[in-house]
Amino acid sequence: MLSTAEHIKQICATFVQSLGIDDSENLFFEVDITKDMTKGDLYTNLPFVLSKKLTKSPIAIAIDLHTYLENNLDRVQVEKVEVAGGYVNFWVNSALKEIPQIITHPDFTGKKLIFDYTDPNPMKEFHIGHLMSNTIGESVVRLAELGGAEVKRYSYQGDVGRHIATTIWGLQFTEGNWPDDEKISLTDKVKYLGAAYVAGNTRLTTLKEKGENSAEYLAALQEINDVNKQIYDRSDAEINKVYDEGREWSLEKFEELYKILGTKFDFYFFESKSGPLGIEMVKAHPEIFVVGEEGAIIFEGEKYGLHTRVFINKFGLPTYEGKEMALIKMKWDVWPFDRSYVITGNEQDTAFHVTTKAAALIMPETEGKVFHIGHGMMKFAGAVKKISSRTGNITAGDVLVEQMTQASFEKMKERPIDEDKKHDIGEAVGVAAIKFTILKQNIRKDIIFDPEKALALEGDSGPYVQYTAVRIKSLLRKAEEALKSGATPTTETAIVPEAMMLQRTLMRFEHACFQAIGEMAPQHVAQYLIELTSRFNSFYTNTKIMHTDEAGKITVNTQLVEICKATLVVIERGLQTLGIRTIEQM
Repeated sequence: MLSTAEHIKQICATFVQSLGIDDSENLFFEVDITKDMTKGDLYTNLPFVLSKKLTKSPIAIAIDLHTYLENNLDRVQVEKVEVAGGYVNFWVNSALKEIPQIITHPDFTGKKLIFDYTDPNPMKEFHIGHLMSNTIGESVVRLAELGGAEVKRYSYQGDVGRHIATTIWGLQFTEGNWPDDEKISLTDKVKYLGAAYVAGNTRLTTLKEKGENSAEYLAALQEINDVNKQIYDRSDAEINKVYDEGREWSLEKFEELYKILGTKFDFYFFESKSGPLGIEMVKAHPEIFVVGEEGAIIFEGEKYGLHTRVFINKFGLPTYEGKEMALIKMKWDVWPFDRSYVITGNEQDTAFHVTTKAAALIMPETEGKVFHIGHGMMKFAGAVKKISSRTGNITAGDVLVEQMTQASFEKMKERPIDEDKKHDIGEAVGVAAIKFTILKQNIRKDIIFDPEKALALEGDSGPYVQYTAVRIKSLLRKAEEALKSGATPTTETAIVPEAMMLQRTLMRFEHACFQAIGEMAPQHVAQYLIELTSRFNSFYTNTKIMHTDEAGKITVNTQLVEICKATLVVIERGLQTLGIRTIEQM
């Protein structure tokens, strides 16, 4: 339907030219899908745009435009044109067409794009924010691929820094011994690291309450800073052993999760590499960075309408900003890009603008090519506390995935599904429940996660969309078996209204994807799938695809079967774009 919309727009443009309007090439008007399908498939607002220029009512212009369109449109593509107030509505030929593998988009087709997302920190648990970043990042990458871009998936992991030092320092306040026994599961090893991080921060907070200038608190800070330096320069054998083992456990656990979530990264970047490069870049450009309080080196962002930020702290170590700036250079050196996107929580928006500007001053080739997609937080139904890995008030990402997998498994307990398949299905459904909840709404806002609603097999959930695909697959298998067994194939000249509405909904898939690609907004695809599955289930309830008469003769309406096949293809393509698997049984 995108091509038909473009055809209509071109004919509308020739209508404008026929009026002899000056500067007609700069006249902007819409040809877009209608919200109400009873009023057609597409509409144009051109009469309203022309009204001021022609000092004529939109309705009068719409009537003239209607006459012009009737005489000039390709009537194979457009079945009907109708004036509705000051708008002109169009009914598109609903004959099913193959869905293109690439939805051409001028901002994406042929471009080299990189996406940096998930970015978990070794020696801390993979938390909900990482799960959100992964879900959103994987989906926008797939949208870019659908739009014809060449993409690379990157993840940037904080394997050095204050959080690592706090974890290692916190081991002395953590119950149990260092879990390097082979009998201890990888999950429990990673949980131990998370507990050490919480223990370290809890101890530090307790000491701080005694006074920020108290000897105990200042001594603790100095100990953590010493550990941090020893990690950077690898000067302590015992710390090196703990660091290396803990880092390895974390990275191995992350890979397990990436496989479950359906992500395979092309390249990993680490702060242990970006840190030294950040120091080098800052020191090489004293015209950009200046010495601030206590010897820290800063970037004076106010000169550019931004905030001033520290890039090297008073201890001579790179800050978040210094490492992020270096990361831009590292990415460029690996694969020069047309655009680079970083997907993190929206609390990083301000810092991101500063690091991007600083990088552009050093590397002008990156100016205007680096973007941040900030997302909201996940909150749980009934929860009021902010999720924090420092305090332990956190649901780990892998724990939530396992909880949703188990809840899905429980719902399937009594169903006639092979036991060896139930866990895989439960995992696919559990992940779909999480991802669809995140992606069905504006990713830039906070979301409320309700496990029961997320797993529901009706309404606007991921499992409901999966279930609709399973239902169609089952129907198609039965139809195929019936035809092989001698059922009579038939077609009907008159298609019921539900079938016609379903066909017209199918045509909107390209538009939903085109909008989602342009806005980097996967919710348009998710909302489309909700509408499509609702249309299909209404169609399924009100039509007879297979019929058995009193004599036992079976007929299969092959025209309706083709509509079912097309619906399945679109559902599978839509779920794939969201990073969600389809399954054979539920």
